[in-house]
Amino acid sequence: REASYPGGFDLDVWAIGGKYIAPIAGQRILAQLAPELHNAELALIGPTAPAAGAAALERVVTWQTTNRIVHYGTDRLAAAATAVTGQVGGTYVDPLSRAVTAFSGVALQKQGVVGGSFVKGGKSGALRILPGTDYTYPGSEDPGPVSRAALAGSAATGPTSADAGFAPQAAGVYNGTLENGGTASGALQNVTFSATGSLSGTLWIEGVREAFSGSLGSPITTASGATVTLRITLVEGTTDSFGLAGTIVAGGVNYTARAERRTLFTSTARAPQTGAYTVVVQAPDGVDPALRPAGDGYGALVVSYTGACSGTITLGDGTRVTMAGSVGKTYLEGTADAAEWNFHTGLYGKVPRGYLAGRLTFRAVAGISDLDGKWRWVKKPGAAPATVYPGGIDENRNVIGSRYAVPSTGVRAMDGLASSDHNVWLRWTGPDLSTLAATTVTSLDRVGTWSTANTITFFGPERVSLRFNVRTGLLSGTYADRENGIPIGFGGALLQTQDILSGSFLVQNKSGLFTMEPR
Repeated sequence: REASYPGGFDLDVWAIGGKYIAPIAGQRILAQLAPELHNAELALIGPTAPAAGAAALERVVTWQTTNRIVHYGTDRLAAAATAVTGQVGGTYVDPLSRAVTAFSGVALQKQGVVGGSFVKGGKSGALRILPGTDYTYPGSEDPGPVSRAALAGSAATGPTSADAGFAPQAAGVYNGTLENGGTASGALQNVTFSATGSLSGTLWIEGVREAFSGSLGSPITTASGATVTLRITLVEGTTDSFGLAGTIVAGGVNYTARAERRTLFTSTARAPQTGAYTVVVQAPDGVDPALRPAGDGYGALVVSYTGACSGTITLGDGTRVTMAGSVGKTYLEGTADAAEWNFHTGLYGKVPRGYLAGRLTFRAVAGISDLDGKWRWVKKPGAAPATVYPGGIDENRNVIGSRYAVPSTGVRAMDGLASSDHNVWLRWTGPDLSTLAATTVTSLDRVGTWSTANTITFFGPERVSLRFNVRTGLLSGTYADRENGIPIGFGGALLQTQDILSGSFLVQNKSGLFTMEPR
C-alpha cells in the first residue's frame, strides 16, 4: 500500500555509522565546517531531484554555529541539524511548481558529511551535505574593480560672446556665477536689467549674500564695499541671446562674472531640454573617507517646458540640497546643441555656512551623459552637523547626468541586466561598514536580483532593504551587518546612459561609495 515503489524491491545495502558526540553550545556539529560564510554544499541527487527536473540540485549553504543551515538565494531552502542527536532535516520549495520536497539525514562526524534521502514523485533520491569553501555560487567570482560613472571628457567651452553695448531689448532677468581662477566662488542671482539701464539683484561671494543696485556700465558699490561692474554681451551669430559679464572686486580679490538672460519658453515653443534627469556628483577616486567624503552625491532633476529646473540632490555627506533655476538659450557647442544652467545655493543653516555653486551644460555625449559640469562644494569648519567632517569641505566635483525614461511595464529600468536571477552587483566601499571595533569591513560585494517589476531583492547574509523609485530613477536602502544589526542608510541615482547606479552611504560620520552595476 506504500505510494513509493509499489512494485517492491529486494536490495543488498551497506550500513555505516559512527559514534556521535554532541557539540557544546555555539559549535557546529561537523568540525570540518569552516567558520565562515558559504561553508558547505547541499545536494539532492537523483532523477526526481527538484528544480525543473535536474538530475541533481546543488546549492551552496552556510552552516551556522547555531546549526541552522541557510541558503542565500532565490530558492526557498531551509534546514537545521539537531545538536543532541545529529539528525538533519529540511525542505526545498520548487520555484516553478511550488512543490515542497522534504529531506532528512544524519551527520557522520568522522567523515565530515551528512547523508540521507528525500522522496519525490514516488521515487527516492540522496541527500548529501559536504563541507567546503571553494564551491561556486552567484557572487563567488571576483567582481573586479569598482565601476565608476564615466565623465563627459573635455569640459564644455560655453558660448562665444562679444560686448553688445547698451541694448534696451536686453531687458530681463539674469543668473550666473562668479569665478576666481576658474573656480566657482559665488553667483549673480535674479539680476533685473531694465530697458532704462538700471540693475538690481543679489550677489553671493564665498557664501555671503547681499543686495546691489545701480546702473549698467558704472561701478556699483555694495554695503560691504564690494565693487560690481557689469556690461551687456551677445552670443555671436544671434540677435537675442544676451548675457552679462564683468568683474566684482571684494576684499582685494577680483572675481569674473558671467550670467545669461532667463529664456521665456512657452507651451508652443518648449525648452528642448524638457524632461526628467538623474544626476551624480562624483567623488574623486582614492579619496580617504576619514578626511573627505568618498561617496557620490546623487539626485533627480526635472526641466519643465518653460525651462524651469527643479529637483533635489543628496550630497556625499548626506546633506540634501533643493535645486531651482532655469536653463538658458540653446547655442552651438562645436557642432551640437547645448544650453547652460548656472546654479548656486547656500548650505548648512539659514545663515549659510557653506554653498554649492557651478554650471551644468545640457549636451548629449553619446553613451555617457546628457548634462555635465563641475560644482564647488564648500562647508566651513564647524558648520552643522559638526560631527560630519567638522574640519570642513572645499572641493570641486564633477557632475554627470542622464535623461531618465520611466520603463514600460515588464522592462527593467537598468536595461543592461541579464534576464535571470542574481543579475546585479551591489558594492559598498570606503569607511568601515561593520560598526564594531573588533572587525573591519571597508569593501563589500554582494549580488542581488533586479526583476522586471523593478524590485531589487537581496538574499543575505546581511540584512539589506532596497527600494527603487521607478518614477525618478533613485534608489534608497538600508544595510545592517550580521553582528549587531545597526542599520546604515544608503542611496543612489541610476544613469541609464551608462547602466550604472552610483551614490553614497554614511557610517560613523564618514562617507562611502555605493554602486550597482550589471553582473
